[in-house]
Amino acid sequence: RPQGAADAAKARYANEAAISYFERLAPLVEGAERSAVLRRLGEVEQIVGRWSDATTHYRDAIALAAEAGAGRERAQAECSLGNLLSWTEAVPEALELLQRALASFEALGDVVPRGPAGPELGHPGEEVVVVGERVHGGPRK
Repeated sequence: RPQGAADAAKARYANEAAISYFERLAPLVEGAERSAVLRRLGEVEQIVGRWSDATTHYRDAIALAAEAGAGRERAQAECSLGNLLSWTEAVPEALELLQRALASFEALGDVVPRGPAGPELGHPGEEVVVVGERVHGGPRK
C-alpha cells in the first residue's frame, strides 16, 4: 500500500523516500484523501526545510478538503500551515489559521491535537498566550 510505505518512511526519518512516495501517491487519489496526502507531504517538506513547497501543499490540501466538505482534514491542514507560517513573518495569518482550526475541531467535538499537527501558538523558549484577538508573546520567564 503506497500510503503505508510513505508513512513508514516518514516514521524512519527517511524523509526523501517519504516525499517521493507522497508525490507519487497524490495524483492517484482524490478529494479528502488527496488533501491528507498533500498535507502529509507538506509535513515532511517542512521537516527538511522545503518551506515553500510545504506552504503550497498545505494550501492545496486546505482547498481540496474544503471542496470535499472534509472539515476535520481542512482543520488539520490549517493547523499544519499555521504552524509553518508561525515560524515566518506571517504570524497574523498563522494565528488566524490556527484559531479557525481550533474552532473547527471544537465544532466537530474533537480533542484538539497538540504538537506538529496541532495548534501551536508558540515555539520552544517562548510563551504565547491568546487573549481574544490579541497575541502576547516573548521569552519565557
